[in-house]
Amino acid sequence: MYYFTLSDDCGTPSVYDSVYVNIRPLPEVNFVADTDLVCNPGAVTFENLTDSSASCVWSFGNGVKLESCEKVSTKFVRPGNYNIKLRVIDFEGCTDSLMKEAYITVLPAPVASFNMTPNPVTVLDPLMKFNDASRGNVVSWDWSFESLGSSKEQNPSFSFPDDDTAKYPVRLLVQSENGCVDDTIMTAVVGVTYTFFVPSSFTPNGDGNNEVFKPVGMGIEDDQFLMQIYDRWGKLVFESKDQNTGWDGTVNGSPAQVGTYTWSMFIGDYEEVKESHEYMGSVALFR
Repeated sequence: MYYFTLSDDCGTPSVYDSVYVNIRPLPEVNFVADTDLVCNPGAVTFENLTDSSASCVWSFGNGVKLESCEKVSTKFVRPGNYNIKLRVIDFEGCTDSLMKEAYITVLPAPVASFNMTPNPVTVLDPLMKFNDASRGNVVSWDWSFESLGSSKEQNPSFSFPDDDTAKYPVRLLVQSENGCVDDTIMTAVVGVTYTFFVPSSFTPNGDGNNEVFKPVGMGIEDDQFLMQIYDRWGKLVFESKDQNTGWDGTVNGSPAQVGTYTWSMFIGDYEEVKESHEYMGSVALFR
C-alpha cells in the first residue's frame, strides 16, 4: 500500500489518501538448445522454458527472427559463435529478455571432392585411380565402390569387373579434424575399346575348324552391323545384320566355289563417343 499527502503553503489543511499498487514480477526468461555445437550448415532446435509466455521473439544472430513460444529451429550456414536472444511478454503484459552470448558454436565442415583417372576405363584394363581433392583439414577418408569394395586410403586404386560394361557410383566420405563430415558421389564408367579383326581365309569343309567367315571384335553395336559378301562378278551371295551370324561358304544352300570373295562391312561402335566404320576387303575360301 502506498500513502499520499497533499498540502499547500496557504494554510489549507493537508489531505491524506492511500492506494494499492500491485507490482508484478518480470518473467524469468530461459531457454535451451538441443545442441550448442554443430557443423555448417547445421540446424539447431531451441525450446522456451519461460513460464506464462504470451508472446516470444527469437533472435539467432544469423539474420533470422522468429515469433513463437513453441520449439523453433533455425539453420546456421557460416562457421562462428552466435548470440541467441529470447524476448518474452507474459499474460500480464510484463516483458523481459535473455541473451546467451556465444551460445552456439558452428564448426567449418570439410568439402568432399575427388577425381578419377582414367574415366572411363575399359574392360581390357578396368583399373581406375582415385585422387582426393577435398578441402578443410581432412583426416580420414572412406571410399565405397558400390557393393564391390571399399578403401580407407586417401588416394586408392580400384579394379572394376572386366566381364561387362557398366556404370558404378563411387562415394567418398571425409571427416575433418574437428569431427565434421561431408560426402560426394561420382560415376565411374567401364566401357569398351573398339576392336575389329577379319580373317583372310576360311575352310568350310566340315572338320569343325574355321568353318564360318565373320569379324571378331569388341564394342560393336548389335543393331549397327551389316556384312555383305560378293563373288568375283560382283554378285551379292550373302548378307548378315547379326555380328554373330557369319557366312558358312554356301550360296542358296549349295557349297560356294573355292576362290576369293569380296566383302564389305558397316559397323557402329558403342564407345563413349560413338562412331560408324566402313570396311572393305577380300577373303579366300578353301575346302
